[in-house]
Amino acid sequence: NDDDHLRNHAFLYESESQGWRLSPLYDVVPRPSASHERFLHLGVGPEGRASSLDNALSGCAQFGLSSTEAAALIDQIVRVVREWKGCFEAFAVPGVQIDKVSTAFRRASEIGMMTVERFLESNSWYIGPKRDSGKVGTSCTNFGLMPTRKLQVMTYGT
Repeated sequence: NDDDHLRNHAFLYESESQGWRLSPLYDVVPRPSASHERFLHLGVGPEGRASSLDNALSGCAQFGLSSTEAAALIDQIVRVVREWKGCFEAFAVPGVQIDKVSTAFRRASEIGMMTVERFLESNSWYIGPKRDSGKVGTSCTNFGLMPTRKLQVMTYGT
């Protein structure tokens, strides 16, 4: 997703900490792309708008996160996003539509996950599944979605 303009970001007030935090991700639309290099609208790290996990990790301090916290968050997001195809299938999205949108999803290993994994491996408190343990088994219900009706897939350029 490269639709990260300022209107797609929000802050939530937490009464417990009496402070603001970035809201969870929303308004995400997969955008198919043949290009290996992708860019965001907003800069997130030292590499500016480069859309990579290592760029996001290296810029984490400006968002109030330690490298360890950011690596754990990235790992959680990667585990959910890698299940995209199964979720689309559960919503009965036609195979032709799934194929059209598939280039929107890149492998984490191709966009800097090795850097993230180094932080995870160096922290014994992190108890997520090992990377080589195979499929984690996240389902679309983990997204708060229930596959009870057909889903119309909307992508840019289709």
